[in-house]
Amino acid sequence: MIPNLFRKKVEKSPENPYVTGNPVIGTFVGRQDILKAVRGVLNSSHKNAITLFGQRRIGKTSVLKKLEVDLSTLTSTGVESTKYVPVYFDLMYETHYTLETIIDRLVSAICRKLLEKEPQWQNPRDQFFVWLVELLQKNRDKILVILFDEFDSLDDAKSEQIRDEFFRYLNELLSIDMKRLNIVFTIGRNIDDFKTAQALFKGIENYRISLLNQDSTEQLIHLSAQNNSLYWSRKAIQRVWQLTNGHPYLTQLLCSLIWDRYWNEKNSEAIPRVTMSDVEDSAQQVLNDQQAGQNALEWLWSGLPPACRIDAAAFAELGAKHISHKEFVDHMYDAGIGTVIEELENAPKDLRDWDIIEGDKQSGYRFRVELFRQWVKENKPLKSIMQDELGRIRVEAEQYYQTATEYYQSEKYDEAISKLDSALRINAHFIEAHKLLAKALIAKGELLEAQEKLEKFYQSFPDQARPQLVELLWNRVESSGSRNERLDLCEQILRLDSGHANADRKRKDILSSMAEELEDDGDYSKARKLYSEINSDDSKKKVKELQHKIFWKKWGKWISGAVVLLVVSVFFGFLSYFSQQWWGWSVTIGTISGIFAVFLSGKILSKRQQELQRF
Repeated sequence: MIPNLFRKKVEKSPENPYVTGNPVIGTFVGRQDILKAVRGVLNSSHKNAITLFGQRRIGKTSVLKKLEVDLSTLTSTGVESTKYVPVYFDLMYETHYTLETIIDRLVSAICRKLLEKEPQWQNPRDQFFVWLVELLQKNRDKILVILFDEFDSLDDAKSEQIRDEFFRYLNELLSIDMKRLNIVFTIGRNIDDFKTAQALFKGIENYRISLLNQDSTEQLIHLSAQNNSLYWSRKAIQRVWQLTNGHPYLTQLLCSLIWDRYWNEKNSEAIPRVTMSDVEDSAQQVLNDQQAGQNALEWLWSGLPPACRIDAAAFAELGAKHISHKEFVDHMYDAGIGTVIEELENAPKDLRDWDIIEGDKQSGYRFRVELFRQWVKENKPLKSIMQDELGRIRVEAEQYYQTATEYYQSEKYDEAISKLDSALRINAHFIEAHKLLAKALIAKGELLEAQEKLEKFYQSFPDQARPQLVELLWNRVESSGSRNERLDLCEQILRLDSGHANADRKRKDILSSMAEELEDDGDYSKARKLYSEINSDDSKKKVKELQHKIFWKKWGKWISGAVVLLVVSVFFGFLSYFSQQWWGWSVTIGTISGIFAVFLSGKILSKRQQELQRF
């Protein structure tokens, strides 16, 4: 520590610059790439929406609040007099309302920003569009930007009806005015995991809000140096980076605890200098003190799906080093999870997507946020959480399956498919969910996708998948207009079920038809091959018959010629026997006549064959 004599004195009580628990409103650090991406969409003539997604406590709301402040002072590119009007609207607490109430509350937020009088409606759902079009035309010098926070909070069982209505509503809303109406969504999950909103998000640009880079993290740490309340040693800064790896909330939390210790506990008179020991002490406070950090870390933990929690606990126990896939699998087996290891195979990818780990199966894995790893290791040991989390995997998957069944029975196939995808993402061994997913896809008319799903299902569960896959393939046989496709499908069926009589009969009929056509065209070799594949009594007779035809087609002309040549030669030889003076001429004339006879008989045979083919 620097002696007080050399430290700058504090003239007034400073303010803690670090924000924990609430969105950052004042000093904002980093995220310039995200702000630039949003402005790029706002300035585009053919885009008017963007989705920002990321894990809990990663700073999504802070980004929206920053946009709300910045856009209020900006004008549209190239149009000096056109100003942005950002409207922040948090959907976290709106899910229990009806669609009409949500529209009313959104209209109130818009009117407050534009200083407009709120309309009094009987039917907001029908009148909102007309009102919004008129509002945008009236305020032609303004561009409305709606900032929807916690958008994925709509995706819960209690609000499914208003969710679906609201999504359809927003789809129509986006097409009202591409230039004067823009929407920014934030969600706390991957876009691909938000199945119910796929139609809405299709074609909308999306951007991940991830960990801060090292420069932005150091800039965040130095906020206390900017207001002359803390100085930081280089080793202390480096240690904060090692522990948080740029996680904005945990970085703010560590720094805030250090700041509070100096100014609320020690009542420093001079500006303190933070050491690495201070960082270690605050890290232990985060890990052990419920009020300081346990609640926040528990909140991060609860945001992970059950399978991800199991894998995260395993990775945490294996340490801060790079972990090979074999080490990970061995550790899971040692914990007694070997029998369900396949159910957890997608979790490392999900953990990587959420910035919990980095790496892959080939290069190995490593925990990204060391402070979170230490907390997981101490508070969520694998063997302690394993059974509860495995139970949650099955219970949660079962809930999705039951909801999907209700949707399927109501012929709401898209909704059923979405729920079944969620169930299978949680529990890849959920056999009934695999079966119902195929049925829903077939009912929707997506036969090829249903076949793809069933074939993947068959790889893991052949006995359970076979009947449904065979039935689907046979339905495709009956509906196909292509003979080659029907043949291919029948052969697929017979590979799955060699005793399928209909497929076997259909295959033989197709092969027989193809063989007959080839025989009529004179291609006896290919016809014989097809008949031999049929392997019936009639086809065996045809194979023998075609063998004779092939032989005579190949050698008949030569045999016939040889016989004619022999007959003519014998005839003239017989003449020479009675007349010695004609002996020499007989041989010569006989040979020439024989060759001519061979040529003439070949022509006759060829012409006859052509006539038969035309017939």
